[in-house]
Amino acid sequence: MPAKTPDEKSILASIRVPIAVTILLASFVFAMSASTRPSLSYTAVVFLLGVSIIAIIMGATIQGHFFLASPVGIMALYLLAFTGIPALTEFDSLSDSASVLSGYFIVGSAKTPVVLALFVATYCAGALLSPQKCRNFNDITFNNQPASLGLSNSAVVRLGRVALVVVGGYFTLTAITRDVSSRGVGQVIYNPTASLGVAMLIVGFGSTIVLLQSSASYSSLLASRWEWFLVLWPAVAHAATGARHYAAGVVIVIGVYAILRGRLRLKSFVVWLSSIVALNWAVEIYRSGESFSLGGVGALWDSLLRTTESVRGTTAVVVSLVPQVHPFYGGSTIISSVGQVIPRPLIRIFVPDGTYGTGSYAFREVTGFDDPNQGFGFSLPAEGYLNWGVAGVAIAGFGVGCLSAILWKRLTIELTVASGSLYLMFAGYFTFMIRADFLSLLKWLVYGFIYFALVISVGRRAFNRNSRYLSQPKSGELTARNSSHAREFRP
Repeated sequence: MPAKTPDEKSILASIRVPIAVTILLASFVFAMSASTRPSLSYTAVVFLLGVSIIAIIMGATIQGHFFLASPVGIMALYLLAFTGIPALTEFDSLSDSASVLSGYFIVGSAKTPVVLALFVATYCAGALLSPQKCRNFNDITFNNQPASLGLSNSAVVRLGRVALVVVGGYFTLTAITRDVSSRGVGQVIYNPTASLGVAMLIVGFGSTIVLLQSSASYSSLLASRWEWFLVLWPAVAHAATGARHYAAGVVIVIGVYAILRGRLRLKSFVVWLSSIVALNWAVEIYRSGESFSLGGVGALWDSLLRTTESVRGTTAVVVSLVPQVHPFYGGSTIISSVGQVIPRPLIRIFVPDGTYGTGSYAFREVTGFDDPNQGFGFSLPAEGYLNWGVAGVAIAGFGVGCLSAILWKRLTIELTVASGSLYLMFAGYFTFMIRADFLSLLKWLVYGFIYFALVISVGRRAFNRNSRYLSQPKSGELTARNSSHAREFRP
C-alpha cells in the first residue's frame, strides 16, 4: 500500500517551529536596527506587521476549524487590529504627541510604533508553536482522555451554579451602592474589599467555564436556560458598574468554547463579534454619561481602539523616559511579581508601608505620578521595555505567545484536570490582560488553576462518596460491582 502523501496542513505543522524562530529573530533584528536608525522605523513596522500576518495565515492553515479559537486566531487578530495596525498611524502624530505628565515633557518617539509592532510579531511567533489539535473532530477531548475520570458531574455543576449566584449578587450590590462616576477612585489603595472584587472576577470566570465544560455531553453549550441566566447575570451586573472586561471576557469564552464544540456557524459568529463590539461601545457610553447614539461606524471603531489606548500610551511614555531619565529595571519587576503572587492584604500584614516593585508601580516611579485616584493602566509591552528595552519587548511578546501555546496544548473540552481549563481562562481575559502588568497575568492564571483544582477535588470527593454508597450490599438489590467506573450525569 503506497504511503499517504502529506497534505499542506501537515507540512506546515512540521516546520512551524523553525518558522516561528525565524520570525522571532528577524523581528528582533529589524526592531533593533530601527531603534538606532529612526529612518528605518516605518519600514520596520511594515515588516513586523507583515510577518505577523504570515504567521496568522500559517496558523489558520494548520488549525483548520479551530483557528479562531487557537492562540494564533482571535487573540493574534486582536493584537494585530488594535495594537499593530494603529502603530502605523502613530507616525502621523509624532510631531503632535508631546504632553506633560507629572512635570515631564514627553515627546513622541519613532521607536514607539516599532516597539508595539514588535510585540505583535513576537506574540504571533510564539503562538505559532501551538500544536495541531483534534485531528479527529469527533473526539470529545483533545487529549483523547477517557470519558470517566472519577468526577461527580452533578456536584461540580451545583458548585458552579452556587458560585455564580454569589458572584452575581456581589456585582449587583456593587452596582446599586456605587455610582458609576466614582469608578477609578482610589486605584492604588488596596484593601480586602478590592481583593474580594478581584476574587469574584476569578470565581465568576471560572464558574462559567465549569458549567460550559460540564455540559460537553449535551448538544447545547449549557444545559438549561437557568444556567444561561446564571452566566449572564454577573456579566450584566458588572457592566452596570462601568467596567467591561468581565462581560466581554465571558462573551469571548462562550464564543471560543462554541468554536471548539463546533457550535459556532457563520451567522452565530457574526452575532458573537457584533455583541462584543456593542458591549464595548455601550459600556463606554454608559460610564461617560452621554446619550446613546450610534454615531456611525467610526465611533464604534474609535471605542474599540480606546480599549488598547493605555497599551499605546504607557508604552510611549516608557520609551520616552527609559533609559533617558530612568535606567532599565533589568527584570526586577518580573522577580517582584513572582514574590507577590499571594494576596496583597497578606503582604501588607508583613510590610504595611512597603512599596511594591511590580510593573505598574515602577511605571508610577518612572513618571513620578502619585495621584491615587487616577491611573493609566499599564501594558505588557511597556513592562518588557521597562526591564530590557527592545529585547524585553521581544521576550514579553514571545513569552506570552508560548504561554498561550502551552495552555492550548493542555486544553480539554471536558472538565478533567485543572490545567485543561486554563486556556479558556487565558483567552477570555486576554484582551484586558495585555493592558495590565506581569503580576496581573500571573495571578489570573495561578488563582484560576487553584479554583479549578478545588472544583475538581469537590467533584472527585462526591464521586468517591457515591461509589462507596453504591458498593454497599442492600437487601433485595444487586451490589454495584462496577460502581468505580460509573459517572454521574445530570438528568
